[in-house]
Amino acid sequence: MASLPHNSTDIYYLDYEVGGVAHTLENRVGGSISDVDASDAFNDLLTALDANLFELNVTGMRKQEAGTNISFPVTYTGTISAGSGEPEDSQVPQFFSFTGRSLDGRRWKVTIFGAKGANMGGDLRQPLSFNAAFQAAVDAIEDHPNQWNTISGLAPFINEYINFGWNSYWQRQRRIV
Repeated sequence: MASLPHNSTDIYYLDYEVGGVAHTLENRVGGSISDVDASDAFNDLLTALDANLFELNVTGMRKQEAGTNISFPVTYTGTISAGSGEPEDSQVPQFFSFTGRSLDGRRWKVTIFGAKGANMGGDLRQPLSFNAAFQAAVDAIEDHPNQWNTISGLAPFINEYINFGWNSYWQRQRRIV
């Protein structure tokens, strides 16, 4: 399968901070999605995972049009803060990820930093039924048609599990400190 350029679709980026570290959440969308629609999609996902996140503060939202490599600030109308509590240094690299594939075989992943993983039971992958918030997060993604697409612009078939882990880049950054 031939690779596609990163800018093959419109992309909304939600910039946020957890534990003093900046991150970005990416939402690939179809051309008819407005800034408010994208804000709602981000907001619904964060709301669904709220109880399972350390305090996450949104710092802005940007949009990148298909075919360009530049993103511009747009107005974010969702909640500015989700989750609660401050992560310990060792918890800063923790994340949740949802994965899947589209009909054309393109992989899809949404990763959110700030995950509280103590309730994962020692396993790094749990079925969505393990925690009602995990299924609610997938429902929030699926409730926004023409958003959360793969790089080819198609909707993904989302796997029936959530991954929990520690990002290796942020682990190394914490070790340097």
